[in-house]
Amino acid sequence: GETGAEEWLVPATTLDELIVHRLQPADRVLLKLDLEGHELEALAGARRLLPRVEVLLTEVQFYEIERNGLPTFADVAAAVAREGFVLGDVAGLAARPRDGRLRMGDVIFVRHDSPLRQDDAWA
Repeated sequence: GETGAEEWLVPATTLDELIVHRLQPADRVLLKLDLEGHELEALAGARRLLPRVEVLLTEVQFYEIERNGLPTFADVAAAVAREGFVLGDVAGLAARPRDGRLRMGDVIFVRHDSPLRQDDAWA
């Protein structure tokens, strides 16, 4: 098809095809996704990679901004929970300027059996 002045056609691939063959069994993988709302599609192409990922850092929207049809934090959290991840931390948050409503954030999910989750002390 035709493309606009700001559009490029590029070949698509999956995270499995790009990364899995480069990993060693002892690797502790951190996967960072910043795909402007297309994280679920990327995760769908990472079925072999995800069991080898220990930490996942991804950007999320906390509500469906202007009915954009993109997944929310709840959608992403449910998808990664099915792959064995739990919320580990929040790396950053962004509010809507006019009223401070939480809008976007960078969240960290950790594999449920990761050694990073062993320290659950309060202080």
